[in-house]
Amino acid sequence: MTAKGSCLAAMMAILLGGAVASAGSETDALVERLRRIHPFAEQYSVDVSNGKLKAGAARVFVKAPLSTAVATVTDYGNYRAMIRRFERAEIVGKHGDQTDVALRVPILNGRSRVNGTLRFDPPRAVGDEVVVVGRMIDGNVSRFEATFRLRKIDEQSTQLNLEMLIEPKLPVPASLVTRETADASDGAVRRLRDFSEKRYRAAQGG
Repeated sequence: MTAKGSCLAAMMAILLGGAVASAGSETDALVERLRRIHPFAEQYSVDVSNGKLKAGAARVFVKAPLSTAVATVTDYGNYRAMIRRFERAEIVGKHGDQTDVALRVPILNGRSRVNGTLRFDPPRAVGDEVVVVGRMIDGNVSRFEATFRLRKIDEQSTQLNLEMLIEPKLPVPASLVTRETADASDGAVRRLRDFSEKRYRAAQGG
């Protein structure tokens, strides 16, 4: 492991405080389901505070430690290479420990483009999860947010969720937008999963 990787691992250990997946039959069933359908993702939707629409979301099983998955999720400079659905993804600013990332995401089967600059907060521990939230500070839609949720399953595996909320300015059927954002989240978590697993194998000399 490089010195940079060692520092990141140490930082994550402090941040997480040993967070692990919460016990319970519902959690166990979800993990087993995600493990069984790997490498595919599971789509869902979620209500959002003060939201006009539901966020489209997806979750996936990652065969890599939590620290590796978090490092990949926060590797914004490589998003364009990692997440094919994003037509644009580049860091455009830093504000303390926050990172501004310009994104362009096609929706409505490519008939429209969502352009927005999201300000991502640093990873933070919330219960048994590590959460990374990006909120739009500028864009061509009313609201654009992305929330990553990562949870340690065991020492070599992680659950990765992405909840994406887009509220267009023009009237569009809510179910259509939620379905589109769920599809985009699906593609994003699968690609981030692939790169997390690749990085972990490389770190192990595989």
